[in-house]
Amino acid sequence: MPYSMTGYGGKKTATPFGQVSVELKTVNHRYLEFSARVPREYLWTEEKLRAMAQSRLSRGKVDCFLCIDAQGSVAARVKVDEALAAEYLASLAKLVDSNIRRGSVGGCGDGARINSLYGVDASDFLRMPGVITLEPPQADAAALWEAICPVAESALDELLAMRSREGTRLVEDILSHLVLLENELKAVAALAPQTVTVRRERLEERMRDLLADRAVDEARLLTETALFAEKIAVDEETSRLAGHIAHMRKYLLQTDEPIGRKLDFLTQEMNREANTIGSKALDSAVTARVLEMKSEIEKIREQVQNIE
Repeated sequence: MPYSMTGYGGKKTATPFGQVSVELKTVNHRYLEFSARVPREYLWTEEKLRAMAQSRLSRGKVDCFLCIDAQGSVAARVKVDEALAAEYLASLAKLVDSNIRRGSVGGCGDGARINSLYGVDASDFLRMPGVITLEPPQADAAALWEAICPVAESALDELLAMRSREGTRLVEDILSHLVLLENELKAVAALAPQTVTVRRERLEERMRDLLADRAVDEARLLTETALFAEKIAVDEETSRLAGHIAHMRKYLLQTDEPIGRKLDFLTQEMNREANTIGSKALDSAVTARVLEMKSEIEKIREQVQNIE
């Protein structure tokens, strides 16, 4: 059963390197386009994640999100940037001294002065960007990827499962529109001969009115009728359109390969045949049927755009 190009998959797992989460989101795209958002220190994982996605996906815009939260890992290490903390304190002291020179505050020692004016204590260092950071556990790339890989595979499995379910729904919807299209096509094929008969009767009636008591030239009448029948003949178009419907149904039901491009091409050909039939239609009943056909083809086209 064909896959949809729209889906989502996510997995979060505790590892020796912290909590690893991988999320994958896909939407429609003409080709396979992969982009990843990963922590700066793990940029090297982007190519591995890309290769994993390419091995199982053929079309769609893929957004991948990798997060490694080391807070839950005992191997994580707290890092204090003492030089940066000193810069913060020096800047605060400079600000206080500037206020003192302008007479805004009275003089006192640096530490007491900063604390009294700004309430700086140990907990404030936690809110100073970059002073205290949590470093992920140190590990070689192979060991870290060994922890990330199964999480990414599980997220990809979930994504494919969702795309499969959505693909099944799309196939059912397209098949229902194919049935309606087929019914309209059969109606057009049945109406075409009737149009010729009506045209012949009208032509004969007009010739009798024009010729009054003289006999109608049957040979001329047959010639005009034949020319008209040839002009509005849609046998080839209806046959080709029926063939396109049969091919699309076969692709939808009998293959697990990516077929989105084939279906897109078939939809274009269906629309082409419907337009030709419509251009030949000189009967309002046929025109109405053709409009219904084009409506169904457009609905099919919209759904085909979602299939991988």
